[in-house]
Amino acid sequence: MEEKASKGQLWIVILCVIVVAMGIEIIYLILQNRRLQQALTNPRTYFKTLTKDQQVPSFRGTDVNGKEVFIIYTPSSPHTILFWFSPGCHACDVNMEFWKGLYEKYQNESFRFLGLCVSGPEETRKFIKDFEIKFPVIMMSDPILVESYKGNVIPQTLLIDPQGKVKGGWPGPLEDKQKKEILELLGQTKAKGGEKE
Repeated sequence: MEEKASKGQLWIVILCVIVVAMGIEIIYLILQNRRLQQALTNPRTYFKTLTKDQQVPSFRGTDVNGKEVFIIYTPSSPHTILFWFSPGCHACDVNMEFWKGLYEKYQNESFRFLGLCVSGPEETRKFIKDFEIKFPVIMMSDPILVESYKGNVIPQTLLIDPQGKVKGGWPGPLEDKQKKEILELLGQTKAKGGEKE
């Protein structure tokens, strides 16, 4: 009789441990879900991105044809607009039409446009062809450079002044509000004649 009672108590203890473990797991999943929702709704506060007036370094990279490209910031440089993307990134696909429209509208103004891709050459070439991208694309493989530009946040749109200071940064998929901000900032820069700051 005592043996049956102790087996019954053992099963009750095991069941309690399982219930507690499942409760902890559920709480952990709820917290993880909240963090993910926060990251998706407001990537700027969740991920570390470049901030206004932050200085970025000049850099070099390789374009999709294997040619080395140097991006240097000097007072006589144009404003630079960078589009960080990666093939297979749905939010990048969403941003691409807007980016292409910016390039079409402002390519003859005092702006320098560059796509920065963190994928391999074959994937990148296919992506460029599929989306009929006309702006130059550089493949970024230097992890230190990717970190200094916060290129781990994809997609991302950056406007950098001639001296290499960030004038605006928009991580994640662009919504109407961000598109309007970008257009206003580019319009202001164009109205100033792309003047060097």
